[in-house]
Amino acid sequence: MSNIASLPTARALDHEPVLVESALTAQAEDEFWESRPELRTIRDFARARLSGPWSTFGYVLARAIAVIPPTVVLPPLAGPVASLNTFVAVVAPSGGGKGASDGVAFDLLRTTPRVHVAKPGSGEGIPKEYALKTREKRGDPLVQKTLRNSVLFNVSEIDTLAGLGRRSGSTLMSELRAAWSGEDLGFAYSDQEKKLRIERHRFRMCLVTGVQPGQASALLDEADGGTPQRFLWMPTTDPRRPSDRPDEPKPLRLPEWGGGGLVVTEPDGEDVERVDLGLIRVDRPVERIEFRELEVPQATRDAVELDAQRRLDGAEADELEGHGILVREKVAAGLMWLNGRCDRITDEDWELAGVVKAVSDRTRMQTQAVLEQNARAEARKRGVAEGLKQNVVRRVTEEDAVKSAADLVRKHLAKSGGTLRRKQLVSKIPSRRQYLDDAVERLEEAGVVTVETTNPGTANESYEVTLRDGPEGGEQG
Repeated sequence: MSNIASLPTARALDHEPVLVESALTAQAEDEFWESRPELRTIRDFARARLSGPWSTFGYVLARAIAVIPPTVVLPPLAGPVASLNTFVAVVAPSGGGKGASDGVAFDLLRTTPRVHVAKPGSGEGIPKEYALKTREKRGDPLVQKTLRNSVLFNVSEIDTLAGLGRRSGSTLMSELRAAWSGEDLGFAYSDQEKKLRIERHRFRMCLVTGVQPGQASALLDEADGGTPQRFLWMPTTDPRRPSDRPDEPKPLRLPEWGGGGLVVTEPDGEDVERVDLGLIRVDRPVERIEFRELEVPQATRDAVELDAQRRLDGAEADELEGHGILVREKVAAGLMWLNGRCDRITDEDWELAGVVKAVSDRTRMQTQAVLEQNARAEARKRGVAEGLKQNVVRRVTEEDAVKSAADLVRKHLAKSGGTLRRKQLVSKIPSRRQYLDDAVERLEEAGVVTVETTNPGTANESYEVTLRDGPEGGEQG
């Protein structure tokens, strides 16, 4: 794919914040899928199953990275070495194909070892997927036992994840952010049975969650903490699919990682030889010599440096792009591995990852637009309801005020011999003067008073009000 470097998507991502609507073209997407046999397979397999190619790619990417050893890292171009741990948000309305993409990806990609899939129940529960505390026999001290060093967490709906995160005292969101960066997991419990230690870069963690656009605030509202910035946003749609389904290609197979390090997901699985779990002790700090740093091209180095320089200069940036370059690096590493390589990220990996990142940006922006549209509609709905409520209140208030003014007019007419001029009535009911004319009109319509215009056709035109039954009748009425 020699021409992809000329795509505006790649150039925009390398040199300035991407203008997604202009940079991401149908041609860029087509060239992405046609660039490599495995990418064509993902697209065609998804279409053969009537699943979204991009959402299927998101699940496949997470599964592929889940079997890369955790000591395989990105080089320390800005800060320390970076983990490949990857999070994906699959965006679709309810019943829109999120579960289908998951199942298609499971059928599509075969890995060695198999991917261990779990659901996070809480922040405290995440380390328990990697290790537990046990005793050899009663009375012995508790010791930590490693179970595995790689887990793919799968959450069907973001509401579930957000609900767990909103629980009182929940540490889930902060633990997920730490996990994405490959930082230490675990908590300083006084209860030794709960106290697990998962050292940084000793674990591989990938996460995929479904997101309904109208419910995406559950994730986007975590922007201050940096949670949504860590996700790759993939759509389940495929508006440009061909009218005829393609033939279903053969599934992809990833062999055991051969670039150094060890990944263990299901040590007792039928298709995996028993391994010495002592080799992957997740409670033992990683020695510098154990890291396997992936080589990256100069374009990646330039993008990372530019991003870091902007940050150091204090330049304003989109808060949802805080981890954009690192997300792209992780995608590039996944593309490298899907391509059967485990040593270095190439320029082409980086450029292809730029297209994926642009699709992610577009999907996130569209999701934000749905949220904003829903918010405006809800505001209009609340505004109309509030306006109707205020109109009713105003009408009731005015009705009460006119009735009160009418009662006062009758009272003062009765006390004043039965007849008063408008000017006199104004002086007698100053607090209700704005309702006087309506009150007199209502009394006249009810036959309680008669109204005679005075000085008609002049600047002093007014009226005089007289009780029909005289003073006594007025007071009784």
